Amino acid sequence: MWIAITVNAVAVALSVILPYYFGRFAGKDLLDTLKVKFPKIKKLDDFAGKNEFMVVYVVKASGVVPSDLMSVIYGAMNVNFFKFFVASNLGMLPFNVLFTLLANKGDLSNPYSLLYVVPIPVFVVIMSIVVKKMTGEKKIK
Repeated sequence: MWIAITVNAVAVALSVILPYYFGRFAGKDLLDTLKVKFPKIKKLDDFAGKNEFMVVYVVKASGVVPSDLMSVIYGAMNVNFFKFFVASNLGMLPFNVLFTLLANKGDLSNPYSLLYVVPIPVFVVIMSIVVKKMTGEKKIK
């Protein structure tokens, strides 16, 4: 089981690198054009620039938008690679671990299965709290 989790973690780590750099080198001009044409994209870019780690983490943990597409967009937005890489891997970790652990327990192709409904959202919330505490600002007295 641990070998499978390790292989999945390495695969995810490698799979976010190529789309990020594709966006970094090929998508910047398109993003600049869209920011001029659509002011809301500029606002999103500005917001992400101030909160890079959490924006990447939340989007990757939600799983709503395809990972490769978001990696290209973050590359085009010039998000810091180290923050992107760590946040992507932490955001996708709950799904990787749970899918690996639950794969031999039932049919994961049914999204209404209790294997989806109960443990995955709980695990994502727990990981989100842990990441928030890890990245929280320290108060200076």
